Amino acid sequence: MTARRLATIVTLLLLDALSPARAELGGASPAVAPAKSASQAAAPSPLAPSYLELADRLRGAGSYSECAVEALRHAYQHPTERQRGFDEAALCLSLAGRFDDAHRLMLALPAAGESLDGRGRFRVCLTEVFMPDVGAPACPDLVRSPSPDREDALGRHTLVMRAMHAMHWQEARALQSTSKAPPTVAAGSAAASADPTLSAWQEKDRALLNRYDALPRKSPLLAGALSAVVPGLGRVYIGRWQDGLVSFLLVGLSAVLSAQGFYEEGSHSVRGWILGSAGALLYVGNVYGSAVGAVVQRRDAEEALGQEVDREYRRRLEP
Repeated sequence: MTARRLATIVTLLLLDALSPARAELGGASPAVAPAKSASQAAAPSPLAPSYLELADRLRGAGSYSECAVEALRHAYQHPTERQRGFDEAALCLSLAGRFDDAHRLMLALPAAGESLDGRGRFRVCLTEVFMPDVGAPACPDLVRSPSPDREDALGRHTLVMRAMHAMHWQEARALQSTSKAPPTVAAGSAAASADPTLSAWQEKDRALLNRYDALPRKSPLLAGALSAVVPGLGRVYIGRWQDGLVSFLLVGLSAVLSAQGFYEEGSHSVRGWILGSAGALLYVGNVYGSAVGAVVQRRDAEEALGQEVDREYRRRLEP
């Protein structure tokens, strides 16, 4: 029953991955090959590449859906290399952004009673980096080993990556900290120091965490209070001095012209009331805009850092 279930899952993924290729071809039927001449028939044909070699070439060309198809064919044709074919297919699906399919494909092996090797466990962990909504991540249990190999050490570091990709910065720092993390996750462990890839990942993620600490942390209350005292001063506080100067000139000019109107025409001055009302609106909008500007500045900086983290982690799909 488990083998049948595995075959069903792989068949569905195969058909699903094949559908984009059919769409690109426009559903056209293959053309009839022309008849070969006697000399062409006598010439020896070159050795056709294996399904896995073809999958590698398709991946290099950016045809990720077709790459997954050929990798799954290799897994069917060579049962002893099933995990290798599944890993290649999961890699292609991940490069195409189909992390759910890649995750489901790799977990179909243990569901069918076949234990994952180190690379298979690592592939599951990599897919979960981009799956923040997965209910019960399988990676922590897969890489829990007293004697980890290279893939397990990389897989454990993906727990830090997953927290950072979800913008849970404090959780990521706690996982990377040697004092708070378990001994098997320690950044200074033997497995970590022996592998250059892991060391490079840890160094880059440490730099990204430091960049998060350096993000602007301007207080919205202080920005609003400063603009309430001196119009535009709150915008200068959050680094937008040009907007602050414009706000100061607009509020100040409207206040001066309004006062001039009242001075020349008395309390019934239409000009004074109009300019005074406009100045009051500008003043309130300046205070509110300064407070909101501090919040938006922080949010935009975090989003930009999150996009950089995503680009960096997508480059790590092929370690």
